[in-house]
Amino acid sequence: MNNTEKTVEERILDAAYHTFVEKGYEGAKMRDIASRADINISMLHYYYRSKDNLFDIAFSRAFENVYGEILKILSSRDMNIHDKIIAIVDQYISSLTENPLLPGFLIREITKNDIKDKEARQKFAPYREQLFKAAAVLESQLKDEVSKGNIRSVNLMEFLMDIESVCMYPFLNRGLWQRVFDVPDEEFNQKMRSRKETFINNILKSLEK
Repeated sequence: MNNTEKTVEERILDAAYHTFVEKGYEGAKMRDIASRADINISMLHYYYRSKDNLFDIAFSRAFENVYGEILKILSSRDMNIHDKIIAIVDQYISSLTENPLLPGFLIREITKNDIKDKEARQKFAPYREQLFKAAAVLESQLKDEVSKGNIRSVNLMEFLMDIESVCMYPFLNRGLWQRVFDVPDEEFNQKMRSRKETFINNILKSLEK
């Protein structure tokens, strides 16, 4: 769908999303969003008077693009742990090769405010609730496998951190590796896709007793 086929509001939301992801909240300007949406600043303010409101919509979209499917996988009661790990790694690599700037954007915006900042905590509360609800299902499965003697005892937060670190870190530091080894975008993405099996095996091995 090109700009002529999109509504003004769709163009604004797309422009806001890409501008915030690229520049962050502080770096993004309303005039940048208006220009990208191919409208004047007055029209932008007519539709969305608040930069904060646009940012909240863009952040929600970014969170969904990275974690939406992963939360569904985590909360599934029809998949065992082995299959979940395969599906989660596959989803991370697929979503991040398509949206390589999202990890940096999400981490920057989530961590820029002090953890004691009440407003920041309130804004993140719905996302935190989604994560906890989905992770609780995985935690129950892990405990069940531990009780059966199939895997070692693992801390839920540490286990999720291990998965995300393996999958997300290369994208956070993508610029460095591409410049050092002179690797273009598609070659980098292909390398990441080819390493999925290695990531999965390492995560599964970490559960062995």
